[in-house]
Order: sequence, then structure tokens, then C-alpha cells
Amino acid sequence: MARLFIKDASVKFVIPPGPVAGAVEYNCSLKSIELISNPGDTVTYNTLCDTIQQQGASTYELHAVGVQDWATGGLSLFLWQNAGQVARCIVQAHGKSAAFAAATPGMDATVVLVEGSYGGEASQFAEFDVTLPCTTRPLLLTTTPTADEARTEQDLEPAAA
Repeated sequence: MARLFIKDASVKFVIPPGPVAGAVEYNCSLKSIELISNPGDTVTYNTLCDTIQQQGASTYELHAVGVQDWATGGLSLFLWQNAGQVARCIVQAHGKSAAFAAATPGMDATVVLVEGSYGGEASQFAEFDVTLPCTTRPLLLTTTPTADEARTEQDLEPAAA
């Protein structure tokens, strides 16, 4: 059993959401990253006979917390300069040297980049806390990604709120 204990991770972004070969790794800027699943609303319709219910589609987002790094190549600068762009984010939370496998899967998400905060409290490291909405349901990776996964134009449209 491979229980997930995060002591290091690999977090890579690439714009446009293409091959992993163009991805930049930002592990050292992040304190945490997690995929959050938000279940869709239950829609209810009352008829004269009964009540019909349907579960709405889930939405997904990546929540990231990290230290602000505004230098060239820093994640804060990357998010600021690319806010609103669609990017591919590959996360291997089992460790940056862990292989993608059934027991140690990763996530492949297409997200809309959002800029983080600037500044913070005196005598403390300045942090950012951002939520990047996913445009589609992320893929659970059990094999090493080498190219752009099969995605369609529809996959790149923002998910319904």
C-alpha cells in the first residue's frame, strides 16, 4: 500500500497546455498544492407524480500556497505575467523522483492561471494563496506523461460554475 505522505513533490506548468518537454518545475516555490473536487448541485424537479433529481457535474481546482518569488523564473512572476492563460499542470505528490504508477499516480490538469498576492506581514516570508480553476476533469496519471494527452477544443473551454 502506498499511502500519500508529502515530503517533496513535482509541480510542473507548461503554456500552452502541450507536451511535458516544455514544462517548468516550481517545487521550491510551493508549500502545498492540492486538487479539490467540488460536487455539482443537485437539481430537483417536482412533477405531479414524483420528484426527479439529477446530480450536476463536478468542477475541479488546484489550490496552491507558496512563497512569493518575483525573480525571473519565479512562480509568482510566472502567474502574474500569464494570468488568464490556460496551462497544463502536472503534479506528482508522491515525490519528484517517484514513477507514475497505479500505486503512485499523479495528476494532469488543464488550469486557468490566476495571479497571486504581492506583499505580506513584516518579518515574515510573503506567501501567495491561489486557486486555479480546472477547465476539465483532471487526468489521473499512472504512466509517465511524454506528450500532450488527448484533449479536444471543448476540453480547453472553462468549466461551468
